[in-house]
Amino acid sequence: MNRPRSGITVASERPSAPIDLRLAPPAIATWVVAGLLCVTPAAAPGAAVIAWTLAAAVTTVTLLRSRRAPAGGLPRRLLRGVLPIAALTAAAVALVCTSAFALGHLRHPPSLDEGRPRPGEAVLVVTGIPKLSTTAAFGARPGDPPRVSFDATLESFSAAGLVVAARSPTLVFASADPQTLAIGATLRTRGTLTPLTPGESHEFLFFARGSPTVSAGPPWHLAWADTLRSSFHQTTAGLPGDGAALLTGLAIGDDSAVSQSLTDAMKVTGLTHLTAVSGANCAVVVTAVMLVGGAVGIGRRTRVVVSIAVLVLFVVLVTPEPSVLRAAVMAVIVLVALGLGRPSGGIPPLCLSIVVLLALDPWLSTSAGFALSVLATGGLLLLTRPIAAVAARVMPRWLALAVAVPVAAQVACQPVLFLLAPQLTPYTVPANLLAEPAAAAVGVLGLVVCLLGVVVPSLAAVAAWVPWLPSAWIAAVARFFAAAPFSVIVLPDALLAAACAIAITVLLLVYLLAARSRPRVAAVCGLVAAVGVVLIGGALAGGALARAGAVPSDWQLAACDIGQGDAVLVHSRDRVALVDVGPDPEPLTACLRRLNV
Repeated sequence: MNRPRSGITVASERPSAPIDLRLAPPAIATWVVAGLLCVTPAAAPGAAVIAWTLAAAVTTVTLLRSRRAPAGGLPRRLLRGVLPIAALTAAAVALVCTSAFALGHLRHPPSLDEGRPRPGEAVLVVTGIPKLSTTAAFGARPGDPPRVSFDATLESFSAAGLVVAARSPTLVFASADPQTLAIGATLRTRGTLTPLTPGESHEFLFFARGSPTVSAGPPWHLAWADTLRSSFHQTTAGLPGDGAALLTGLAIGDDSAVSQSLTDAMKVTGLTHLTAVSGANCAVVVTAVMLVGGAVGIGRRTRVVVSIAVLVLFVVLVTPEPSVLRAAVMAVIVLVALGLGRPSGGIPPLCLSIVVLLALDPWLSTSAGFALSVLATGGLLLLTRPIAAVAARVMPRWLALAVAVPVAAQVACQPVLFLLAPQLTPYTVPANLLAEPAAAAVGVLGLVVCLLGVVVPSLAAVAAWVPWLPSAWIAAVARFFAAAPFSVIVLPDALLAAACAIAITVLLLVYLLAARSRPRVAAVCGLVAAVGVVLIGGALAGGALARAGAVPSDWQLAACDIGQGDAVLVHSRDRVALVDVGPDPEPLTACLRRLNV
């Protein structure tokens, strides 16, 4: 998995303003507490009481002592600076704890968690676009509906005469026609409900028996979005190759048509965020509305209202994925501040969007997509300008800025990426440098084609070739770099790699931000970071070369240690046969990569 896109930070010649980090403590604290409560939901009531008590105490002390404190000196500055932030942090944490306590019994009802699968009847609301399974259901006959999987919300579950109400994110496996599973539709079906460990993105797995029955259609706004998505699928049905699959993902968020080989290529090259709509699309949509509104003479506040309305419709169309939600909430905060004539840029809107979203849904704290979206945006806001300034010493300024954007986002996301997949992808920056401009064009032009498909279908079918070109370019870039030598370097330890990435990132951040105020400290940090990068890069490169040289190109028989014996591979011409796989996919996956299978 790779970082999602975010808005682009533009460097300028003017001196950078001080970074406002006052809302960073509330954002970090709520994130940490929300993550802990998702894993240990029973602690939510006590945590809420403690947080509200602490918030009330700190607020009371701040209000009472601020009037009695001397006019100057450290105590006054402490009261005006630290204590208000502490009170705000405690209040934000209390909101998250209260939300986790209030919603926890619905998200994961204790009566449904018996530690084993449980048969019964479920009422489900579809929340995600169905994806076709690559394997047929056991016992399936020709003519049976295909096997699909989709995200849904479990509304109730009936078993042994007991009906349990719920609001649980559930991954459903069923045999059904994908066309009948519109987002927002209510389904009733029998099957087996399997609880998962708290803290997962889904609370339950549900394996349906037979085809689900649609008991109610989606509400009007979701039906409208489904109509647009269906029209877009019909419009782009005649487009060929990878470009058509990526176009559907980047325009309307439906990446179900992206092949597994292209998905793997996008992962290897750090372009996974370009397989579907992400946070950057929200920025593109808002910017386009504001620019068009300004060109036709619409006032600022009217443009803000229209932009928010269009943004809401866009989120409904592409489905509210975590990265899209983060970008949309942050965009609304910026637009409201702009409409009120107040400062709206930088870190504060990002931090406030984190607090707002976690207060509404604490379980977003465990979402990798949410984490990568936040980190990518923070990296762009904090690192793009300093990196561009350093790079401008050896290259033109426009090129320095273009390089700084993917580097900043990649550096910020790398620790989490190592935890998700312990591997190094050397071509991420050049691949993003070539693909990102095309992605913005696909997003805007794809939405235009989507709207044309409802109004003038014949014109839309012709116009769809325009965004198809940059979409095909993105796929070509991904496949080119994925096929390059050493496109993936497997790392031995994910935690160690993440720790090293965090240390180097901190050193790099100090070097970039303290270059003017504390040049000696910056120089030492830069030197240590450079030495660390050289040593780690040399060790990884040497290991990769050694592993590559240890595997002959004409090998015929190989054995992979999979933890309980060996998996045997037989190689004949361009075919490979695999015998045994073992219980854990990671050792075998690493071995297959070393063998270039």
